[in-house]
Amino acid sequence: MHGHYRERLQHEGRIDRLNQDRLATATALRYKEWWVPTEGFGGFDAYNIISFEHTNKVLLECPIYGNAAYVIDAPEEVWQEMTKQQLTESGLAVRIPHQGANWPAKVRQALDIAETA
Repeated sequence: MHGHYRERLQHEGRIDRLNQDRLATATALRYKEWWVPTEGFGGFDAYNIISFEHTNKVLLECPIYGNAAYVIDAPEEVWQEMTKQQLTESGLAVRIPHQGANWPAKVRQALDIAETA
């Protein structure tokens, strides 16, 4: 998956905007499925979509600087045609900026994942 972004950003001359730690943090969670949608999928073509066994919520994570993480609490058929702004304004998604050291804890909290000791 990382190669997908590296090639894209190198081609665009923006390789300095790649933050692989974001994907490493997201995929360190016990996930069920992880995929990158095709272009035009509700405006989330740069995002990884990660689902989990314990919840119907999904995590949308993008390793490109300037994009926040989103935790969506709605079936895919509801949100896949919505924009990020529509999702947050409707209350179907929580936007989590990658600022500060506690953003991974905010993601876990939004996904109802307990802290591990």
